[in-house]
Amino acid sequence: MKEMDKIKNPNVDTYWIILDEDDKVLSYGVVNPIQVLSTKETKIEIYLDKKEWKKVLESHKIEVD
Repeated sequence: MKEMDKIKNPNVDTYWIILDEDDKVLSYGVVNPIQVLSTKETKIEIYLDKKEWKKVLESHKIEVD
């Protein structure tokens, strides 16, 4: 069984995108320094730059504020 991947109390806001095996976005969000993200998904991309994160989401036809 796969161990959970975590983003735990990062020093700065940390943006993430979870993808399926076909590179379709399953979910996305941000973890701030007082939060934890745990997932059993195998494909998680992590970004520290919000602009880069938004560009990747836009390439998947997803707009965020």
